Amino acid sequence: MSFDAHVCGNGHVTYPGHPLCPECGARQTDTLDLSERTGEVVTWTHSTKTPSGVRAPNTLAIVEFDLSGEDVADEFVRAIGQVTTDE
Repeated sequence: MSFDAHVCGNGHVTYPGHPLCPECGARQTDTLDLSERTGEVVTWTHSTKTPSGVRAPNTLAIVEFDLSGEDVADEFVRAIGQVTTDE
């Protein structure tokens, strides 16, 4: 299973992807798989009052992935996602 960040022609990386790069307006035509990388949690929140149909409690985290060594313009990309365990 891939976990794809998106890359525009100028090397800007975003997650999730966009039809046009929010940084420069170029088309995002490439992807960069983050699934084998280790990320660092930069912040998180734990919600106990969730909307109908969303599990409670619900923990969300913003994770930063280091892109050094890649042929891209950005040093890192951040992704937000639901935490599967609270350990």
